Amino acid sequence: MHSLISIKIDEHLPSFGGCCKFLFSVVTAVYNAEPWIETLLDSLTKQSLDFETNIQIVLIDDGSTDETADIIHNWVVRFPRNIMLLRQENSGPALARNRGLELASGQWVTFIDADDFVSPLYFQIVHDFLNETQFDGPVIACNLIFYFDAVRQAVDCHGLNYKFAKTHISNLLDEPDNIQLSLSSCFISSRLIKQSMLKIDERIRPTFEDAHFLNLYLLHTGDFRVAFLKDAHYYYRRRGAGAGLVEGGWAKSEKYHDQILFGFLNLVQQYQRTLNSVPEFIQNLIIYESHWYMTRLLEGLSECPLSSTQRESFFELMRLLFRHIEVRQILLSNLPVLELRTRIAMLKAFKGARFNFSPPVATDISADGREVQLSHWSTDEAIYRFCDCEHEISITWSKRIVHQLGGTVLSHEYRCWLPLSGCSDAWLEIDGQRTGIFCRDRIFDKFNADMLRQFFFLPMSALSAQQNTWLALGKAPEATVYDNCWILMDRVHKADDNAEHFCRWLREHYPKQPVYFVLDRKSKDWGRLEREGFPLLAYRSNEHFAALSRTQWLISSHVDLPVTDPMGTKALFGLPRYKIAFLQHGITKEDISGWLNEFNLDCIVTSTQQEYESMLIGRYKFSARELVLTGFPRHDTLLQKSQTRKPSRTILICPTWREHLRRTEAHLPGVNQGEVKAFQESDFFHHWNKVTSSRTLARITRNHGYRLLFLPHPEVVRFLHLFQRSEAFSFLSWTDVKSVQDLMVSSSMIVTDYSSIVFDMAYIGRPVAYYQFPEMPGPFSSRRTQGYFSYKEHGLGPVLNTLEALEEWLSETLSQGCVLQEPYISRADAFFTFCDGHNCRRIYDEILRRSK
Repeated sequence: MHSLISIKIDEHLPSFGGCCKFLFSVVTAVYNAEPWIETLLDSLTKQSLDFETNIQIVLIDDGSTDETADIIHNWVVRFPRNIMLLRQENSGPALARNRGLELASGQWVTFIDADDFVSPLYFQIVHDFLNETQFDGPVIACNLIFYFDAVRQAVDCHGLNYKFAKTHISNLLDEPDNIQLSLSSCFISSRLIKQSMLKIDERIRPTFEDAHFLNLYLLHTGDFRVAFLKDAHYYYRRRGAGAGLVEGGWAKSEKYHDQILFGFLNLVQQYQRTLNSVPEFIQNLIIYESHWYMTRLLEGLSECPLSSTQRESFFELMRLLFRHIEVRQILLSNLPVLELRTRIAMLKAFKGARFNFSPPVATDISADGREVQLSHWSTDEAIYRFCDCEHEISITWSKRIVHQLGGTVLSHEYRCWLPLSGCSDAWLEIDGQRTGIFCRDRIFDKFNADMLRQFFFLPMSALSAQQNTWLALGKAPEATVYDNCWILMDRVHKADDNAEHFCRWLREHYPKQPVYFVLDRKSKDWGRLEREGFPLLAYRSNEHFAALSRTQWLISSHVDLPVTDPMGTKALFGLPRYKIAFLQHGITKEDISGWLNEFNLDCIVTSTQQEYESMLIGRYKFSARELVLTGFPRHDTLLQKSQTRKPSRTILICPTWREHLRRTEAHLPGVNQGEVKAFQESDFFHHWNKVTSSRTLARITRNHGYRLLFLPHPEVVRFLHLFQRSEAFSFLSWTDVKSVQDLMVSSSMIVTDYSSIVFDMAYIGRPVAYYQFPEMPGPFSSRRTQGYFSYKEHGLGPVLNTLEALEEWLSETLSQGCVLQEPYISRADAFFTFCDGHNCRRIYDEILRRSK
C-alpha cells in the first residue's frame, strides 16, 4: 500500500495490510460525489447477503473538492474492516481504479460508479449463481437499468438489454450480438485479472476505457464466456443533459481522437495480432460505438465544433479502424439499436464503399391517406423513377439532403411523397434497379397502396379501452357541430401566442369558419379569453376529443405531443385524420432539424426568407409541400399596437435557460440542494447576478428615469431568490404577465443572451442587445446546432461580452433617446420579409390551399 505513488491515506483510517479476504470487492473512483455517495454506500451495506462477511469496498478519492471524503470517513468509522478510503491528486478515474484494483482482496471484483447504486439482492444473486453453477469463467454481467434522476424513476430501456431476457452463460464467439461494454455492472475474476496483469488504460478519454479493459481481459484469458444475470439490477444514474462522463464526453475533443486511437483501434489491433482476425463480437462492439458517432455527425455535431485539422484526423482514424470491420458486418449486424441511416453513412465515410440499393422506408402517410412519404439513404447520388405498367408517375414533392462534415460526405438522404391512389401495380426504381419498400417491420416487393395503409399504423385492436372511448366521442350525433372545424392552440396552460392571434383574426374576418381554441381550464388566460368571447374548449375534455375527431386542422404554435396528439392515437394509429399546421413559437435561427424532424407536419409557417430557405435547403426533412413564407400572426397585432401606443420607460432583461443546469424534471416547481449548488457555481448565474446587482446600471437608469424589469426564462424563475438586485430592478415571472405583447409594446428596449423575443422587439423598432459572456460549457453545447444566423453578422443589436460593455451601451442608448440605430435599422429592414400587417391573411390562404 505504501509503495503506491501519490496516494495519501487518511492517518485516522485503518489499514487493511492486504490480510482481509472477501468474496466480493467493490472498487469505486470518487470525485465530487457528495450528492450520491450516501446512496451508493447505503445500497452496498444493506445487501441481503451479509455485508461484513462478504463485501469489501475500496474508495479512491480522486481529489474531490466537496464534502465527499468527510461523508466516506463516517462510513469507514462504522465499517472499519470493510471500507477503505484512499486519496490522490486528481488524476482521472482510470488511475484511481487501477490503484483500487491493487488493494482489492475479493475473489470477484466489481467497479461500481460513485453516482450509481445496486438492488438489495444484487450480491446475493451473484453469490447464488456461483454456488449453483460453479461458474469459472472470466465475467459475470448484471442487468443495467437506467435511473432517471429528474423523475426518480428506474426504467429498463437500455438498447442492449436483450441479453438479459433470461439468466444464461454466453460464449461471445458463438453469440456475437451479446456485446458487453459496461465494466461497472460486471464482476471479474480476481485470479484471472492478476494473471493477465492488465491495467485500465489511462490514455483512453473521455470514455470507453471500461469496454477496452473488459474485452482485452477476455482476450488475455482466452475464455470468451460471459454470464448474464437477469435479476441482478445495477442502477445507472442519468443526471440530465451534459452531466456525467458519458453524456458530457461528446463536448470534448479527446472523444474524436484519444478514444478512437487508444481505445477502438488498440482493441481491434490486439485481437488481430493475437487471433489473426477480429471476431464478430468485437466488430459489433466497434460498429455499436461508431453508430453513436455517426448519429451525431448526421445531426450536425453540435457538441464539439472540431477544427478542420481535427476533422481530418478523426476521419483518418476511423478509416484506419474500419479496415478491420467488414462491409457485410456493417450491413447485416443483428444489433437492434443500429439504424439503417448510420450503417450506410459508416459505409460511405469510414469504408469508402458504395451502397445505393437499400429499400426506401415509409415514414409518413398523409392525414387524408392519399400520399405516402418515403425516405431513402444512400452512399452516393441516386436516380429515382416511380413507374407502373404503362408509364412513369411524376414525383411531385421530393428533397435531397447531403449530410457532410467539412468536406467529407457522410450520406445522401432522399425524401419524396408518392400518391397512394391508383398505384397498386406500381414499383420504385433506384438507379434503374427495382427495389422494395420497408413499412414498419415488413418489406413489400411492389408499391402496394392497400398494404402500406394497412401495415403503416398499428391495428385498431391495439387501442386501449380509454382510447376507444375518446375516439367514440367523435361519432356521437352532437359531435357533428365540429365538422370541418379548425382547432387552434398555443401551449396547454398558456395562450397569448400565434394561435391566439390567428384565432382572433379568423373570428373577425371569417366568422362562418368554425374555429375553437383549446386551453387548460385552470390557465390564467382562460378568463381573459372567455370574457372576449373566444370559443373555448377545455384541454382533454370530452368536447376537445370530440372536436379533434371531426376537425380538418389543428393549428398551433407548439408541436409537442400533448398538443398535437393528446389521445396518443394519431402517431400510432393514424386517427383522427386531422392535418397539423405549425405556426411556430419564434423565428428559428439555430438548426433544430434533429428535433423538428421527429414530427409529421402538413404546414410550417416561417417569417423570414433566410428562415424559410434554411428549412428548405438544410437538414430538415420538409419541402415546399409543408413550408410557407407568410410571417407570424402575432406580428400583425404587434405592429398595430406599436403604431398606437408609446413605450414606457421600462427596459426588459430576459435571460434564457441552460439545459445542462437541470437536475429536476422540466417545469416542476421548486429546486433541490444539488441543483441550487450547480446553479450558483455556473458562469450563467455569476454573470447575470452581476447584472442585477450592478450599482452602475442602477445609477444609469435612475439618471434617465428608467426602470429595469428582470424577466428570465420560466426555469430560471425557480432560482430568482438567489439573485441580488439593486433598487433599479423589479423581478417578474412569466406567469405574472397578462399579455406578452402589451409588455413588449410598453418596453423601450430589451437585453437578452439568446432569446428570440428580440425579433419581436426589433420588428417594432426597439433597440436590442445580446449579453453573451463566456460560458463553460457553451449554452447550446448539448441541444442545438449553429444555423444560418450569426449574432455578430446578422444580429439586430450589438453583442456585448462584459458587464462594462453592457453598462456603456445602455448609457449611450438612453442618451440617444432609446431608438434603434444603424446598422441595426438596415439589418432589421433586410431581415423581416413582411411588415404589412397581412400575415394572417397569407396563412389563411395557405391553409385553404392545403385543404383541397
